[in-house]
Amino acid sequence: MSKVRQFIIALISGLKADIKNYSLFHELLHKQHNLMQQHNSEELITLNQDHSILLETIRKHAIRRKQLMHHIGVTADNAGMEKILAALDAQSGPQVAILWDKLKQLTHHCHNQNEVNGQLLALQSELLNKVLHIQPQDEYSPNTAGEY
Repeated sequence: MSKVRQFIIALISGLKADIKNYSLFHELLHKQHNLMQQHNSEELITLNQDHSILLETIRKHAIRRKQLMHHIGVTADNAGMEKILAALDAQSGPQVAILWDKLKQLTHHCHNQNEVNGQLLALQSELLNKVLHIQPQDEYSPNTAGEY
């Protein structure tokens, strides 16, 4: 088996693993959103640890995919993947294209959910800042306690 063929097989195997990982990541992002809405900081801490571990796995897979694509002789981007798909036989090409499209969709969904989570976090932070910093100044306010 040629080296390029081995690299392509490893790339396809990596796409399958990436789909699994991004699906799990998307689930974690939804769970993160729900926990933020519930103000459940204890579970958020645990979830964020899982989140970080999974992100590291995803990062390592992306590096590996980039290396494989360079070894195959294409750029490590969508155009490079399109060249690989075009070079595959009539049976495996469409199947791998489905995997690639699924991975692109999942990354898009994760990006969108992350944006929603970021907006929720920003709103919560803004609200908390308003509550903590804007208080009526009267004689019972902690800022004026003991001042006469």
